Amino acid sequence: MTGQTMTMYEGHSDIVRDVAWAPNQHYLGSAGYGKTVHVWEAFTSKRVITCYGHTAEIQTLTWSPDSKRIASTDLQNKTMIWRLW
Repeated sequence: MTGQTMTMYEGHSDIVRDVAWAPNQHYLGSAGYGKTVHVWEAFTSKRVITCYGHTAEIQTLTWSPDSKRIASTDLQNKTMIWRLW
């Protein structure tokens, strides 16, 4: 059995290091060497939020349990928490 592509997300300016599903399953977060966090609608490919502020490449991200915030950590060990809605 072969997997089927459902949708594709584009918009990062550099390598993507991490992708994470929101607990509510409506959104995806992605981040990486472009120093931004992108939040996408999971099944429409629509980017809804871009978070700026890191000064180094982002290594990881994770969602809050209520899907209202996302946290990202960069190579300078700076963790930022973003309130999304």
